[in-house]
Amino acid sequence: MLKAFYNKEKFAPGTNLKGWLYTILKNLLSMNIEKGEAKSSAR
Repeated sequence: MLKAFYNKEKFAPGTNLKGWLYTILKNLLSMNIEKGEAKSSAR
């Protein structure tokens, strides 16, 4: 959640904080999965 902390100025007050954090987490997981697939296909 450091990514959220470092980008807190991008959060728009009055919007859904839980949704914003969920989107950050979902994107991080997606990137990690893609990196893992790239590493496994390179072997």
